[in-house]
Amino acid sequence: LAMTFDPVTNEIWATVRKVFGAPRDKIYKIDLATGDTTFVGKTGFNRTTNDLVFDENDVLYGIKGTGSQLCDLFTIDVNTGVGTIVGSTGLRGLTGLAYAETGIINDVKEDENSNILPDDFALLQNYPNPFNPSTKIEFSLLKSEFVTLKIYDLLGKEIATLISDQISKGKHYIVWNASEFSSGIYFYTIEAGEFRQTRKLVLMK
Repeated sequence: LAMTFDPVTNEIWATVRKVFGAPRDKIYKIDLATGDTTFVGKTGFNRTTNDLVFDENDVLYGIKGTGSQLCDLFTIDVNTGVGTIVGSTGLRGLTGLAYAETGIINDVKEDENSNILPDDFALLQNYPNPFNPSTKIEFSLLKSEFVTLKIYDLLGKEIATLISDQISKGKHYIVWNASEFSSGIYFYTIEAGEFRQTRKLVLMK
């Protein structure tokens, strides 16, 4: 019924529609590398989740309700699938969710998948690439530095500043949501002390 992409984990999240019978509130995720489907859990509402969407903090939202029921917005625990009501929309028959970003995200996260400290500065290729509309940008710092990470268009015009802050030593990532920008080739540049590197990314809508 509904699908959404998580650029942080590179997984598709999905729900299914069951017209008859129960349960109707199952949440699944799909590994893009293997195609394997994993049952995460049930929201606990025994109602079909009409749509799913992640925000820039990697929080998963869902919406439920029919043409005769007021629709509720809720969050979904990505570990258990359990839903928590945020509130009623006050509307009936909503079947879609969308999350709009300005393209400027200041939430830099540490890479929890690696316990090995980097031995050099590095800016990795964004993933996925091409992307639509979000992509994950990873970088490594040999020591704590004041970091800027900026996005430029094909003409070299700065269009977004993702990071402008003191960042600790280690491996980090940030997710850029480019929903307000048009398809095309862009560049992202990191500056950390004397280290500077630029890579290309492709937004394809």
